[in-house]
Amino acid sequence: MRQTLFSTLTFLAAIALCSVAQAGEKFTFGTGRLFTNDYLGDGKDRWRSGAYVISKMRASEEWDGAYPEEIGAMVEWRFRTDILAPSNIVNPNAHDRRYAGTLTFGLHTYFDRQSVDYNFGVDLVAVGPSTGVGSFQNTAHRVLGAPKVSDEVLDMQIGDKIMPTISGAASQQIRFGDAETVRPFAEFRIGDENFARIGADFIFGKVGQNDLWLRDVGTGQPYRATFERAYGVSFLVGGDIAFVESSQYLPSQDGITLNQNRVRARAGVQWQGESHSVFYGLTYLGKEFDEQSEGQVVGSVALRRRF
Repeated sequence: MRQTLFSTLTFLAAIALCSVAQAGEKFTFGTGRLFTNDYLGDGKDRWRSGAYVISKMRASEEWDGAYPEEIGAMVEWRFRTDILAPSNIVNPNAHDRRYAGTLTFGLHTYFDRQSVDYNFGVDLVAVGPSTGVGSFQNTAHRVLGAPKVSDEVLDMQIGDKIMPTISGAASQQIRFGDAETVRPFAEFRIGDENFARIGADFIFGKVGQNDLWLRDVGTGQPYRATFERAYGVSFLVGGDIAFVESSQYLPSQDGITLNQNRVRARAGVQWQGESHSVFYGLTYLGKEFDEQSEGQVVGSVALRRRF
């Protein structure tokens, strides 16, 4: 009954957001992308193994450095894929997490109220063998000469399901001159995972100070959807902590214990020239379940070329 009610509410929220998103004439004013992989961090292939997100930002007016006041005036169409895996993808430990490959399609709106920035959205998160994520990973590993995800791991993966998900966040940009910014934030998520989180990010340097920054779901790394003409280098430092009530990727019947306090710490560097932009960041992800032997470090990359 509880799941049915939640699914119904999510469906109604999706309809409302789609209606708002289609209201008025909009155009794409920005695109954000971020690729994350464990190999780019600690050089291993485990737990939060890899992810890719692409965000298309649409609005009725050009980006002027601030969120609009009207709900639905600026929206994000989001596609994301994520790979969660045991620490050994060939011979998994019986007390490790199961493999999960996800595809996410979402719609989010961004708006401002009394100098506080808000975003709210709905996602449909598909998980299971039918997503094809496991097969894609094996194809990529074959090309790269990396170990194949074993049939045992894929046979035991989280089964097919679609999980309606609602998420929202509130943040505030606090500027110290034209080259230093701190953005504290609080967010929640209900659906594939249920949690509440607080944290903050700092940007040092002129690159990105007037851009629209989005936040990666898995790492929390900020990534840009707009690219103002500021050249040079900026540095990013941030962290957050979440209280996690439940996770569809860590079901209790698997005999593993959910770690309800989830910690993340991150740092990155953003370089921008006249025609190219490069971001590289590292994120420490604390243990998500008690049987996990340690945390992990993943790397994130975003490349852009101006034509």
